[in-house]
Amino acid sequence: MRWDPEVVAAASLVVRGDDSRDAAAWLERAIHAHHLHEEALDDLLETLALYQPGAGVPYTNYEQLLKSIHRSRIIPDVIEDNSL
Repeated sequence: MRWDPEVVAAASLVVRGDDSRDAAAWLERAIHAHHLHEEALDDLLETLALYQPGAGVPYTNYEQLLKSIHRSRIIPDVIEDNSL
């Protein structure tokens, strides 16, 4: 799958360490704008919808967001990490 450059840029921002809700919201908006019906991103969209750093269960945190981005394969050169 070839992802829209805005989606890649937004995911890259998060992967580079921006754990803000604004960065996550940009990624979510970009996916909705460019790949809304892409089943491969369903898990990531669910993670983004629940993203609230530091809020605890039932919300998702930064580590979970990174794992979901990794699984989505939006960024092909994300460093492989067995813990993800």
